[in-house]
Amino acid sequence: MTGISFGGRRRRIALAAALAAGLMTGPAGAAFGLWSASGTVGPATVTSGYVGFAVTGLTPAGQIPSSYEAADGGASELSLAIGPEHAAAVVAASPKGAAWTFDVVAAAAGNVGLNYSIELPQFEPGGILDSAEFTVFPVSDRAECTPTAAPETPVDLGEIQAVPQEYSEFRQSTDHWCVTAVAESLTLGHYINTATVTGVGPDGSAIEPGTDTWEVDVLPDPEEELSDAALIVTHEVLKPS
Repeated sequence: MTGISFGGRRRRIALAAALAAGLMTGPAGAAFGLWSASGTVGPATVTSGYVGFAVTGLTPAGQIPSSYEAADGGASELSLAIGPEHAAAVVAASPKGAAWTFDVVAAAAGNVGLNYSIELPQFEPGGILDSAEFTVFPVSDRAECTPTAAPETPVDLGEIQAVPQEYSEFRQSTDHWCVTAVAESLTLGHYINTATVTGVGPDGSAIEPGTDTWEVDVLPDPEEELSDAALIVTHEVLKPS
């Protein structure tokens, strides 16, 4: 039988324990789940390494992520929900735009690696989010994510390298992403009302009329936005051939 393993049983147990102890950490020190990735060589299965993968929730730009979702090894997709609260932010910010950040955290040990891809959400036709122009792009620091930020070059969301497939006892990466949404015109109507008040004084003389005018824009209701749209992050474990 040929192949590469971590060595003896004692070494494998020690490495697994070290990983599970929280070498891969996320927001507020939360430990991410890790699982083994195996490959078949000849008639036997050889453990190739350990991997971990997680994403934080969409967080308004300027804030620190406080929640995350970790993969359990059996599922390759993680979702970031986009719904009424994000629609409300787009309406409130129009026409300037709204921005959120999220992090992708990956780790691997042994001779395995990780790639991932990002799929843009499908919104309800005619809704607030559907009318907005969404852009997803990487930033080197969360502070760079603002409503007016934009990628310098086109971004390929199809295959993103998180951890290269090369032997190492432990490798970890954290990618920061920015999501912007701009809806230039969401107004459903514009109304102007004018009221004039006239009167007669105690002596019977006419009082000079008073006039007041107010106006309002009618905007769509974010609560009517569907809440099942999501940005999907799919990861792939790279194993030795």
